[in-house]
Amino acid sequence: MKLVSRRNILDSLADLSINLASGWLGVLLISPGFLGVSFPKYMELLLFNFPPAIIALLAGMFLRERMKRK
Repeated sequence: MKLVSRRNILDSLADLSINLASGWLGVLLISPGFLGVSFPKYMELLLFNFPPAIIALLAGMFLRERMKRK
């Protein structure tokens, strides 16, 4: 068993991507309430940060599916 195999790399990248997305969404949805961000500013944060979080989540899911096929 190789230490650095394609499966290990895909698994690590999938985990990293999914964790990044969950952290991103958690900070985006929870922290504005604690910081007292106004609604227009919250919508701006949501519009600029929601798409990259979804892309990171989809990338992690894609990597997971690719890893299952191998």
